[in-house]
Amino acid sequence: MKFLVPGGGFIFKMKAEELLKKVFPNINIPKRRSEKVKMRVLRRAVQKSGQSLVHKETLESMPKNKGLWCHAPPFSPSSFQSSKGKKMKEKLIEWLKTRKDTTSINQKIGGKDLEILILYKLVSKKKRDIDNITKNIIDSLHRGGLFNDDKQVKFRADKVEFIEVKDATYSSAYEKAIIRIDFFNNKNKTINAFNNIFK
Repeated sequence: MKFLVPGGGFIFKMKAEELLKKVFPNINIPKRRSEKVKMRVLRRAVQKSGQSLVHKETLESMPKNKGLWCHAPPFSPSSFQSSKGKKMKEKLIEWLKTRKDTTSINQKIGGKDLEILILYKLVSKKKRDIDNITKNIIDSLHRGGLFNDDKQVKFRADKVEFIEVKDATYSSAYEKAIIRIDFFNNKNKTINAFNNIFK
């Protein structure tokens, strides 16, 4: 299994115990416990560190043309109608407000029109309300200070791609939304927006 810890910029292919020893050496590893239990310990360690585990396929999906702002925030995308979605919104807003580039991007955007593309990398194929998830993310970007008015978003498009994760206990940790913001381009269309940028 491959892991990425963005803060350190490393990609690992190893078991949970090996990764814990390498990245979080001060964490107590449960003795004589299953790999599943050790994965839970790893997950808690990552969450407390403020970092995120990203699937290699998600990392490779990041567009080369990042526009004004492009990130895969360390939170699983969720609808505003769920309690998980409300927590995601709070965390995403807080994450944006603590980032150094948020103010500079806001100043660069000013009152200009924007387009937002969101590529969802999901594990579970259960039915999702993608439209509401997208609304939740865009509202969070606005409230987090990236732009001043959600009416500036003149074009938005979303796309879902599924990634394969063999360890089912870690599925939700891998689900991410790759968000790209750029100035609005009248020539851009939903049909070719992702083909032109996400390759």
